[in-house]
Amino acid sequence: MIVEDADSELDPDDILRMLELIEREPVDIIFGKRVLKEKVNTVTRLGKFTTTLLLKVLYGRSIADPLCAYKLCKLNKFKTLHIKAERFGLEIEWVVKALRKKWSFREFEVAYFPRDKKEGKKINMKDGLDIILQVIRLRFEP
Repeated sequence: MIVEDADSELDPDDILRMLELIEREPVDIIFGKRVLKEKVNTVTRLGKFTTTLLLKVLYGRSIADPLCAYKLCKLNKFKTLHIKAERFGLEIEWVVKALRKKWSFREFEVAYFPRDKKEGKKINMKDGLDIILQVIRLRFEP
C-alpha cells in the first residue's frame, strides 16, 4: 500500500525502488524521506521539526520526515491500522499507528521538488496545527 500525491512534488520512479526494497528487507514499513532539491520555506521546516520532535517525545521513536507522502507497507499490514483521517492527517495517522504497533521501519530517500502557493500548494498553517493536534490526540487514544 502506498499513497501517491498528485502534486508532482515527488518522483514516481522512487515508488519502484521502494517496492524493490520492501521485498528485499525484513521491515514492516518504509518511510520516504524527502531530499530537498530546492530551498524549502521556514514554516515548512518548522512544521517538520515540530512533528519529528513530538513523535520522539510521545512515541519514543524518531523519523526524519514523518510528513513525506511516500510510505509503503504490505496491504495486509496496512489494513490493521484502521486509518480514519483525511487530507494531510492520513500521513501522520499512518506514522503514529505504525509506531504504536512498534513496526520495524526503514527510511528511504526520495527526490522532492517543492511547490509554492502560486504553483498550487494546498497545505497551510491550519493543516499544520491539525497535524500536531492529531499526533497528540492519537497518543491518548486506546
